[in-house]
Amino acid sequence: MNFFYELEKYSSNTAVITEQSKQVSYKDLLDAADNIGKHFHKRSLVFAVCKNCFESVAGYIGFLQAGAVQILIHDKIDNVLFVNLLEAYKPEYIFLPTDISLSNYNFNIVYSFDSYTLLKTDYEIDYTVHDDLALLLSTSGSTGSQKFVRQSYNNINSNAEAIAQYLEISSADRPITTMPMSYTYTLSIINSHLLKGASIILTE
Repeated sequence: MNFFYELEKYSSNTAVITEQSKQVSYKDLLDAADNIGKHFHKRSLVFAVCKNCFESVAGYIGFLQAGAVQILIHDKIDNVLFVNLLEAYKPEYIFLPTDISLSNYNFNIVYSFDSYTLLKTDYEIDYTVHDDLALLLSTSGSTGSQKFVRQSYNNINSNAEAIAQYLEISSADRPITTMPMSYTYTLSIINSHLLKGASIILTE
């Protein structure tokens, strides 16, 4: 069983501590994730524009649990690059901070959650996604143009389990997100510590 389906056993634990020092329980995280998960089609492609905040983590878990395929994107991405990615991948949905404007597009708001908005795009969806595909993570682009690496549900889970075992992570641990959530390293911290019921300190 993938760890993101088993988080309910930590309901009373603190899942995240926000930059404003707000403590959010696993129960509240799962409630938020579940609400987000009700507003999109299963196996749809979602651009998740990430910040190190509660809304972003709730969206990430909600998309995993509800079977969407996420492309994680740094919220400070260059506008031209972002537009190019939109045209190349044609996501069915975009989950992004409300203060990021996409006024040039006719996208519809389908759900608002605190400082984040879920948009339904108007792209014609003429592709299918592989059953095992869960996530696309960006490379650094240091050897040329930015590319995306495909990760399956099994990839995410086995990586989290291996890190948690090697570092002997427990629910008493308090990791800090020192790099963007859209980076593989930070995401592995989030996954491996949620797996063990730890509390993640989110900071930009």
